Amino acid sequence: MMNVSSANVHVLSTGFENLYVVSWQDAMSDIFGGRVEVVEEHPSKTIGCVDGPIPMPLSVRFKQGVFAGAIKRPNRPRKPTRKNLYIRDKGVCQYCGDKLTYEGSTLDHVLPKSRGGGDKWENLVLCCPPCNYKKGNKLLSESGLALRNKNYDES
Repeated sequence: MMNVSSANVHVLSTGFENLYVVSWQDAMSDIFGGRVEVVEEHPSKTIGCVDGPIPMPLSVRFKQGVFAGAIKRPNRPRKPTRKNLYIRDKGVCQYCGDKLTYEGSTLDHVLPKSRGGGDKWENLVLCCPPCNYKKGNKLLSESGLALRNKNYDES
């Protein structure tokens, strides 16, 4: 029996696409657990067991449910949460310019939801509670406030 302490095993997807490499111990655990099946064995190396030597696997394949396409997920667009808007607006009120803490910040719909505005990046801004209260559900032109960043508007 040869030294198998440093042998690695290739793990393949259900479609036989190369995914990653694991130690032979991890591969044997997955084989006996029923998650993978042996695709290719080493011609001369074996693993000593109580019942006798077992051929050393060179590559194993998942039996079900793993495709390389499922592992490589495309990036999803980030949602306009308060945390993400705080980062985008650099913690500054978009009406008066005051620096805000995360806990002391609020979100405002430039075009109020009651007038058809939605929860979109272009329609949400970070602001302080006094400015948010002053604007209420009015349009910017009705509230007397102006946006510091012109990328967001009422249209």
